[in-house]
Amino acid sequence: MAPFPSFPGKQLGSQGHGRTQKLAVTDHCAHRPDYCAACGATLTEDAESQAYTAWDEIDIAPPVEGHIGLMFSVTRHTLLEVRCACGHVSRAMPWRAPPDAQWEKVELGEWRLVGPRLAGVIVLLALRMRLSRASIRELLREVFELTLSTGVIDETIREAGRASFPLEDALVADIVQAAQLHVDETSWSESGVLLWLWALVSTSTVLYLIGPRTREMLDNALQDGYTGILISDGYVVYRAWKNRLRCWPHLMRKLRGLAESSDGRVSGLGQEMEGLLKTLMAAIYAARIDPPPIALPERYAAEVKRLRHLCEVHQMDEHPALRSVVREFLHDWKVILRPLAEPLLPLSNNAAEQALRHWVISCYISHGTRSEEGSRAFALLASVIETCRRRGASAWQYLGTVIAAARKGLALPALPAIPAAA
Repeated sequence: MAPFPSFPGKQLGSQGHGRTQKLAVTDHCAHRPDYCAACGATLTEDAESQAYTAWDEIDIAPPVEGHIGLMFSVTRHTLLEVRCACGHVSRAMPWRAPPDAQWEKVELGEWRLVGPRLAGVIVLLALRMRLSRASIRELLREVFELTLSTGVIDETIREAGRASFPLEDALVADIVQAAQLHVDETSWSESGVLLWLWALVSTSTVLYLIGPRTREMLDNALQDGYTGILISDGYVVYRAWKNRLRCWPHLMRKLRGLAESSDGRVSGLGQEMEGLLKTLMAAIYAARIDPPPIALPERYAAEVKRLRHLCEVHQMDEHPALRSVVREFLHDWKVILRPLAEPLLPLSNNAAEQALRHWVISCYISHGTRSEEGSRAFALLASVIETCRRRGASAWQYLGTVIAAARKGLALPALPAIPAAA
C-alpha cells in the first residue's frame, strides 16, 4: 500500500526541478531600499548592508555600433537588506503588480527570468510568426543555445498581454477618431467554445477583440461613439451605424452566386444584376481618375433604375437566395449606392479582411485560445503588433519597452508615432 494517497500532479516527496543550464553572468544590478521601513530615515550608501537573495535575468543586449545580430546578456539582480541607525533592517523588494481579477493567473513584476527585450521577441515569434511554444523553445535552443521551458515561454506571452492591457484605451481612442473605419469579424475558438475575432482597422491603427458576435461587442469598443464612416459587409450588427458603406466585392460575390445558379431564370437575373453593378463600379473607378462633366447618379440613372426595379420585383421571389440578395440591396440601397455620388469613398472592406487573414491562419494552426485570459492577451498583443507594423515601428522592441515599464509599475510608453505620410 502506498504511504500517501496519490493525487494528480507532482507527488508529495518527489524531487523538484530547476534550471539545469548555467549561464555566465555578464552584469550585476544591486537593489537597495531607499528608506527605513521603521523610522522612515534615508538609508545612506555607506550603511551596513548584505545580500539576502538574487535572481538572474536573461535578455537581448542593446545593439552595438558596427555589430549585427542579437547578443544576449545575463544580469544578476541582487536584493540587499540594509541596517538603519535605529537598528531596523529594511529589505529591497522587487516590484510586483497587485492582484487583478481580469488577470487572475498572470503575474507581472520585476522578478523574471526572461528580460523585456527577449520577451518581445518571444511574443513576435508566437503571434506574428505563428510558432508554437514548443517550436519557440526549439528555435531558441538550436539558434541561440538558450534553454527555456515551454511553461516559461507561455508565462512570458501572457505576462506581455497583461503588461499591454493599458494600451487598449489608447488604441480605442485612435480608432474612434479615424475618418474611416473598416470592420469585419471571423470565427474564433476559445477552449472549444465558438467566439468571434473582430478587427477594427483605420489607416494607422488596428484593434482586435475576441468575444461574441453581438452588437454589444462593437458598442463596447466604440464606447464614446463613432462619427466617421464605417465600412463593413452586410452583417445586421453594423446597420446601427447610419454613416456607413457597404463592401461591393461582398455584393458582387453574392450576385456571382446567383449567376452560377442551376436555375436558368435565377442565373439570368444574377448575370444582369452583376453586369449592372460592374458598370457602376467601373464608372466610380474611372471618375476617380477623370471626373466626368455629369454627376454619376444622373449619368447612370437608367442603370440604377433598372437595378432597383429588379430588386423590387423579386423581393417576394420563391427562390430563397434571390429573395435574400434583393432584399439586402433594398434594405441598404442608399448605403450601397453612396459611392456613386462620392466616388472617392472606398468600395471594398479589404483592409479589414486582410487584417484578419493572418490570424485566421493562426487559429487553424493553434485551434484558437484556451482561456479568457489567453484570448484577452492574444487580442491585445495582436493589436499592438499590427499597429506597430502599420506605423513602421519595430513591434518586438516596442513591446520590450512596454514590458520593462510595466514590470516596475511605471507609465507605459506611448504607441509609436504615426508617420507623417499616413
